[in-house]
Amino acid sequence: MKNRSWKLAGAQKLADEFPYTFHKPSKEVVSQLKAENQAKLIFEYESDDPEAPSAERMWVEITEVKNGVFSGYLDNEPAYINDLKHKDPIEFRECHIIDTDINDPVPSITDKYIKRCFVTNSRLATYTEKSLIMTKTVAGDSPQALRLTNIWMTQIICLVFRLVQSFVKMIIAYRYLSVRKALPS
Repeated sequence: MKNRSWKLAGAQKLADEFPYTFHKPSKEVVSQLKAENQAKLIFEYESDDPEAPSAERMWVEITEVKNGVFSGYLDNEPAYINDLKHKDPIEFRECHIIDTDINDPVPSITDKYIKRCFVTNSRLATYTEKSLIMTKTVAGDSPQALRLTNIWMTQIICLVFRLVQSFVKMIIAYRYLSVRKALPS
């Protein structure tokens, strides 16, 4: 096997580390995968380019499933990984799959929480002591820490919200006055 610059990420490790925001398909849906289905995998690599991501998420067209090993070919053209091309052969296991082209019959806990996620990992990694940490608990849930990257950003968002509210009130008042003027006395 030739030396390659990339490796497949362990999706189960990511799902365990980020259970509320990282969806890993259920074993039920993975067991349905066969030739002509697709699976999405994370291809990790290292780059000297500080602007490049550390991984690319790409689809693989499955051609064979045998003894827990999936074989197929890359169905994307990588943007950053130079030694990987569209249609290159790929072998992987269930632990690498982050998505499929089959609807998952098992509900995911991420569906419940994904709408509450509004901060990227890069922002979370760079937050400072000036950052605000809020903890929200929803009935029946365990506490989840939501970090706002900067108090100033929170204040700006609140200011914009207030401006929008004021603008909507002005439009409603204008329409009310316009309708009132149009009515016969």
